[in-house]
Amino acid sequence: MAPISSDGPPGQLAAACSGAAYAGQVPDPTGEVATWPRVLAGTVVSLQAAALLGFSAWELYRSTVETPSNEAVAQGTTVYFAVVGVLVALVAIAVWRTRGWSHGAAVFLQLLALPVAWTMATAGFWPGAVLLGGSALAALVALVSPTGRAVYGR
Repeated sequence: MAPISSDGPPGQLAAACSGAAYAGQVPDPTGEVATWPRVLAGTVVSLQAAALLGFSAWELYRSTVETPSNEAVAQGTTVYFAVVGVLVALVAIAVWRTRGWSHGAAVFLQLLALPVAWTMATAGFWPGAVLLGGSALAALVALVSPTGRAVYGR
């Protein structure tokens, strides 16, 4: 096996030092792969996907139990949240698998969540605002920290 230098492709040294499965994962000073950003961001994005899919299921249930005032809007809302939930779930899977492209998508989703949390807060729905805003901020800190950026090869 040829020696690996630190000026090789990104993540090559980290993969060699730690047995990391993906390029971009860097060992911390103890030699362990620094994955806390991946775990935190992956958990937050997964929970956001579950919430979107759960809301879609709730809308579907409501439209079958009671007649909506506008059926087209009810159907559109249900489909919209289902499609967005699936797309967010795909980003969550990619975050967990440490795919480089998922970093930008996850940061973008968290930036979109912040104004939604602000709207919840101004509307008086503080539990949702605190939960969404806090989780989005935590995921953003994990993703844009130097360790988080290194995990995704940024």
